[in-house]
Amino acid sequence: MIGDLFKPMTTRSRKRRPASRGFALVEALVSMTIGAIALTALVAGLASAGELGVAARRKALASALARQLADEISKADYGTDPRLADANPANNGDLADSGGKFGGGTIPVSAGAADWAEGSSRKHAGENFNVYVNVQPVIDGVGTEEGKRIAVIIRYRIGGAFGRAVAMSYRYNPTAVGAGKLPL
Repeated sequence: MIGDLFKPMTTRSRKRRPASRGFALVEALVSMTIGAIALTALVAGLASAGELGVAARRKALASALARQLADEISKADYGTDPRLADANPANNGDLADSGGKFGGGTIPVSAGAADWAEGSSRKHAGENFNVYVNVQPVIDGVGTEEGKRIAVIIRYRIGGAFGRAVAMSYRYNPTAVGAGKLPL
């Protein structure tokens, strides 16, 4: 017995542990549940990112369309183009829709209504947009109309809501500045 104490450890008898037999059913179910929760979060994140991408694309397209139309209207015939008529002077206080009314569920009417609106939606790069134009005459100190401020408002749908993009421009009155010559 005392001699056993001095034997090398490798020759001593050790207690053997039973071999691991794999996962229990409960462990497997817990790991599958954790995996399912992680996968659900991943799919929800990807769906949200997709929706944000669509919204950003529509906003970019609406902004480009608004700039394009504002530029086009600023070159329109001053006396005959209906888009340059101040058909609703009551909206001149909020020319560019700073209150965001056109981004709401209903189109503003009466005092907030646009001066000009396209009859139907406009297709641009595969998307539908509604076009509204607000015009405000600029009168000088002696009562001469120098030109018109122009706000082009583009309304578009994002899911169940609406967004809007606005571009501003200016059209000089050719009779006030001399046959189309712009003041320096």
